[in-house]
Amino acid sequence: MFRLCVCCLLLLAAGQLSAQEGAAQRLGEKKPLPSPEQLIEQLSSPEYAQREAAGRALGALGEAARPALEAALRLPHPETRLQARRILELMDEGDFDRALDALLADDAGGPDHALPGWPRFRSLVGRDLASRQLFVLMLRAERDVLTAAQEGKRAAATQLQTRCQQLQVESTADQREIPAGSLATVFFLAGDEQLPEMPGV
Repeated sequence: MFRLCVCCLLLLAAGQLSAQEGAAQRLGEKKPLPSPEQLIEQLSSPEYAQREAAGRALGALGEAARPALEAALRLPHPETRLQARRILELMDEGDFDRALDALLADDAGGPDHALPGWPRFRSLVGRDLASRQLFVLMLRAERDVLTAAQEGKRAAATQLQTRCQQLQVESTADQREIPAGSLATVFFLAGDEQLPEMPGV
């Protein structure tokens, strides 16, 4: 009788151990991560928490998610398009900040930096630390104007003229100095002989 009880207890313990091992294995199994396309679908979920989780996951994927995010800009659902655009803007902003950090850290004059206006600025002003700091200040203040100047001279002239008027109005209305980065950008671009002449600049 005693032997029978011991056998029953051993069988019961073995069953519990087996069940625990099975549960541990199930806990250890990792679910496959959703693809960028699956996460894009979740951006239009009626549940806010699921939309936010999908947005964070797409942002964490970084460049691997870019093709799916760019494709999502053409989807019919407005919430999906809006979220995809927001994530892409955050990714681009992160890339831009990293590019500026790389320029500031480049004491050795390493590979060229793909920043709008940098080749002309470097040839005119130089590339020592003070010059690089000034250029970063300009880009942070007037990135759009410098980008326009690199992409097309006529459009850049119009945008620069508009920006000069904005800065003048802002400084007069608020009675404050024009930011140094903005002022340096105006002088830098106004001295570009390839830009069409702009009255008042």
